[in-house]
Amino acid sequence: MKRTVLWAIAFLLVGFALGTLYTSQLNQTGTGTTALHTVVLPTTVPLPTSGSANAGMVTANASSAVQAFDRADNAQLLRQATVVLDAVKSNDYATLSAMVHPEKGVTFTPYSTVDAEHDLCFTTTQMAAAERDTNTYIWGTTTGKTPITLSIQDYFAQYVFNSDYTQASQVGIDMLLGTGNALENVSAAYPGGRFVEFYSPGTSSAKSGYDWSSLKLVFEAKDNTWYLVGMIHSEWTT
Repeated sequence: MKRTVLWAIAFLLVGFALGTLYTSQLNQTGTGTTALHTVVLPTTVPLPTSGSANAGMVTANASSAVQAFDRADNAQLLRQATVVLDAVKSNDYATLSAMVHPEKGVTFTPYSTVDAEHDLCFTTTQMAAAERDTNTYIWGTTTGKTPITLSIQDYFAQYVFNSDYTQASQVGIDMLLGTGNALENVSAAYPGGRFVEFYSPGTSSAKSGYDWSSLKLVFEAKDNTWYLVGMIHSEWTT
């Protein structure tokens, strides 16, 4: 009997220690003095479904009428990110344009490091017309310094939805999940924003997992709604 009681006490102490560790991890802060709201969703937790992508914005706005818009509410932010991701997957540029910030537009970064002077920025009008836009643009350079000259559709295929991020194994809110040697400056580039990162792990044993990639969707608040201001593609770079 005494041994049973001792084992029970031991299990309680271990459970308390693990609970304390989990809580402390959720309360960690990022660099500087700004506290980051962080969650990681494993594959066993399904992402919110938006139903119709067009209805996603309506749902988000309707919910704000029930509860006040809260910049720290991860659920509202994740809902908007899911609507954006659904629109990208279905090549629905009309719905995507409605999610873009009406004043700042959306900036595209092909390799982790946001470069405000050179990264291309598209307005809501330009995004709405993207399906019919046959022009090619220089989006930046590869890690080998080769110009990335692609149409909007081809850029999305290679540097936005290069993986099915609706099936991402991990989703991070205001936290970096995949990093290489490139500078990760999303917080500095968008000081007033929050981001959701969809992470796809490497699958090639020959590459030892270095074929991972991720997509960060950056949002800023305006008129009680999260609007898309940045799309950042990341992958392993040497």
